[in-house]
Amino acid sequence: MLRKSWGKINKSGANQKDQVVFLGIDLSKKSFQLHGVDAKGHVALKKKLNRKELLPFMANLSQCVIGIEACKLLLTIPGIGLLSATALFAAIGDISAFKNGREMAAWLGLVSKQQSTGGVPTLLGISKRGDTYLRTLLIYDGKIFLAMRGGP
Repeated sequence: MLRKSWGKINKSGANQKDQVVFLGIDLSKKSFQLHGVDAKGHVALKKKLNRKELLPFMANLSQCVIGIEACKLLLTIPGIGLLSATALFAAIGDISAFKNGREMAAWLGLVSKQQSTGGVPTLLGISKRGDTYLRTLLIYDGKIFLAMRGGP
């Protein structure tokens, strides 16, 4: 079986993908644009891969720090930290599965339970449905946000 060469060979004869220390991944619907840099900050890898090629490439990549575009966007939300951003991205995957933010909040279990009797709705505490880990992270993120802006 032939093995694909994922990175270009540099002047010293070493494969560039083995020198990658930081790897940025730009996401699109059908392809991924990879941009890797070495320890000195020099470009070590530029590659465009489709979905089928990404997993084998990552499996053969030496250990490095990976930054994903969507996580950078999640980090712009006040109160969301790196751990929450990566956990959300990993759990949700394709955000277009949700029609709106309320659907995603319900999926996470962040909406209040409702109980109605005689046509009078009563809102209770947060439901225990959805991913407990993500819900816990987001609750802590919310508490941190409120504390930072001097909230209750």
